[in-house]
Amino acid sequence: NAPLRRFLRKPPGWAFAVARLLMPSRTLRRALLDPIRRKGWKHVPADKPQLGPDFEELVREYLRDDIGFFENISTELPDGVVL
Repeated sequence: NAPLRRFLRKPPGWAFAVARLLMPSRTLRRALLDPIRRKGWKHVPADKPQLGPDFEELVREYLRDDIGFFENISTELPDGVVL
């Protein structure tokens, strides 16, 4: 199954040449081949890597002003503004 998916994701050049020869209309090629090619893009869930505390602290320091603004947004906006 993996070789088929790999073929559908990255077809070789000769496959395009054969498709053009058999189906000269680009619209027809797309109508027939796009659903087939979509089969090659099966989502494979993966675990998300955890960010280290050093990196998290670096991001928090970089975004310190923005974080402060959004934490105190009610005091930053005029009284008539509704969120």
